[in-house]
Amino acid sequence: MENGMEWLSGNPCDVQTVMELLSPYAKPETTDTVLADIGCGDGETLAWLSAHTPYQLHGVEPEPSRLEAAKIACPGVVFMGASAENLPYADGFLDLALMECVFSLILEPEKAASELARTMKRDGVVLLADLYAQAGEDAYIDECDCLGHIYARQSIEYFFTKNGFILLAFHDRSGDLRASVAQGIMSGKGMDGIDKDSLSRLRQVKAGYGIWLWKKAG
Repeated sequence: MENGMEWLSGNPCDVQTVMELLSPYAKPETTDTVLADIGCGDGETLAWLSAHTPYQLHGVEPEPSRLEAAKIACPGVVFMGASAENLPYADGFLDLALMECVFSLILEPEKAASELARTMKRDGVVLLADLYAQAGEDAYIDECDCLGHIYARQSIEYFFTKNGFILLAFHDRSGDLRASVAQGIMSGKGMDGIDKDSLSRLRQVKAGYGIWLWKKAG
């Protein structure tokens, strides 16, 4: 995971899976294609993309220490110190965007969706992957270092459709999430940084994991 959720022992959406899901909807891979990893963390995803794709890669990360680590890990990537709510790009600049395990940390989710709509090219594609509340109600996980909000699926889809995105596909990976957490607990690595109250809230909202593919309407 790139931002937060380090308590998971594995990623229910690793970068190879991300690209397999994204590729049917993306334009052909060329050096002219601009892909931004929004909330790139330490650059793990970008490092893989640097080795396996010809894209012009950008990383956006608001936390200075993570940004510096990403710069070291990915010397050929363009990095920006910024938040998802204030993307440092001109209108219609991006072809593709990834937002993995970031939306649950954003303070202004509708503004972030609006910024993606502004900066994506017509027919540009966004892949969003994150926890969501299967119980159907948004929740604030205020005691947790690695989560802010957990949004219901309908809330996430409202933010994006309101800002002119078309839902291409939704993949539920909640089973992978449960397996990852269980593996972490068994190995003694899981759940660090999550207190009992936060765990209780996550259970109450039936936290799941979803992957959304969005296209900016023409």
